[in-house]
Amino acid sequence: MALTTTLADTALVVVDLQQGTASNPFFNPVDTVGERAGELTAAFRRQRLPVVIATFALSRAGADGRPERAEPEGFREPLAVLDAQPDDLRVTRPAWSAFAGTGLDGLLCDHGITRLVLAGVATSIGVESTAREAHDLGYELVIASDAVTDLRSETHENSIQRIFPMLAQVATTNEILDALGR
Repeated sequence: MALTTTLADTALVVVDLQQGTASNPFFNPVDTVGERAGELTAAFRRQRLPVVIATFALSRAGADGRPERAEPEGFREPLAVLDAQPDDLRVTRPAWSAFAGTGLDGLLCDHGITRLVLAGVATSIGVESTAREAHDLGYELVIASDAVTDLRSETHENSIQRIFPMLAQVATTNEILDALGR
């Protein structure tokens, strides 16, 4: 499907492509998804468009009365293939959506962003929750269909085939790269 929107005023949001999630043997094919997300991060940087690295925090303050969970060293580190840069916007999310409790909406507004391209894991959890909240906040969305993966193929396909088309355009990495002018 050809993209029907311009990618000006667009940021790439990479959800949970980090050491702690990539080591999960149930994400398949995380290597391919990481490579495609890496292609997208490089293209966005070449176009001087923001890249957001959203990571999941396994340990969080025990404000709800629960003890803080231990987090393995390096758990939140972005995958090397993303080539994280100092200029990247970084948020650490305590909940499923990259917007929940992170200030991401304000960061994006400060950069004049009105559209998002989403990539990462898990399609039906972090990516879908981020897409739903972004949609509710008024962002135009593009989902990089081959730069997302899930714990189960059934839940991945449900998000790609049923949920995302109601919220976003669904496109491949190559289609997004073409729209960016590679």
